[in-house]
Amino acid sequence: MENQNIVHLNKNENLYGPSSECYEVLKDVSINDFIYYSRESVGAIEKEISARFKIPSDQIILGYGAEDIIKTLFTHYISHDDKVLIPDKSWWYYKSLVEQRDAKPIIYPLDERENEFITSVDTLLRFEDEIKPKFTLVCSPNNPTGNSIDIIRFEEILKKNKDRIVCLDETYWGYSKKDTTETVINYLKKYDNLVVIRSFSKYYALAGIRIGYAFCGAKAKKVMKFYDKILGFNKISENLAIAALKSDTYYKKITKAIVDDRENLYREINNIPGVTAYKSEANFILVKIPNELKESIDKALKAKGYHIKLFTEDSFSDCARISLGTTEHNQVILKTIKERVLAQSAV
Repeated sequence: MENQNIVHLNKNENLYGPSSECYEVLKDVSINDFIYYSRESVGAIEKEISARFKIPSDQIILGYGAEDIIKTLFTHYISHDDKVLIPDKSWWYYKSLVEQRDAKPIIYPLDERENEFITSVDTLLRFEDEIKPKFTLVCSPNNPTGNSIDIIRFEEILKKNKDRIVCLDETYWGYSKKDTTETVINYLKKYDNLVVIRSFSKYYALAGIRIGYAFCGAKAKKVMKFYDKILGFNKISENLAIAALKSDTYYKKITKAIVDDRENLYREINNIPGVTAYKSEANFILVKIPNELKESIDKALKAKGYHIKLFTEDSFSDCARISLGTTEHNQVILKTIKERVLAQSAV
């Protein structure tokens, strides 16, 4: 059994937990929630998402987490030898899915500057001209670098791809100072090839219920409708998702706490000699740590019951990704890094 005393800051879950309305749902669970299909609630989540984000319900698709929607998109649209444009320094799963389809992953680079990564629209447009891919994916905010694409200039990519699918993976939506919702909804009215993916796992602190959702342009939705979950998910998950969507005040409050802590952690880590924190618009922060300190920091944190993500990939061999926990959790992380750096410098 998993040790319940470990604080997991390695998978970008929201440790503040869901709203009180979600807990109320659990109090009313009955045997019917287990033995019957969710006949009467099919479409209920779409209806609530439609009301929350001002998008027609027939342009919404659901999946067993954002992961499921991404896999469904790749399975349907990508086939043998297709060229698929995906970001470098991003989630390894994208490349894996392309290769599973016997297609060709074309990796476009992110620009690295002093304390941030940039998804360059100009770079993407150049790749579009040269490669003419079947499918283009942009992750924003990108995992694990934390940077977002310029959502206004993103329209240039949509214009370039009117006959090809463009996927904007916004699984980490909600932690940026600028909400992209109104802009992407307007794009969906103009570009029927756009798919925007979001999740209940991060912002809504419901990773365990495994429900993701996406906004689809009319053309994409027409094809993707084949993948609608006819018998629903399960009533408990559905009701939890609906309760979360109705708890806007709570989620704004905890998101402000997470963002404030993220900005503080960014500043404080960058005051530690030899350690670099990158700007982030997600609920995590990427930190460059001297290789000689990685093992020491990891052991010190594990001794306190904390797990962070230490990369082994070549792209991030000297980096860790720290999920934002509560303020108390974040202070333990900051204190431990400072202690290990000071101990090393004293040797």
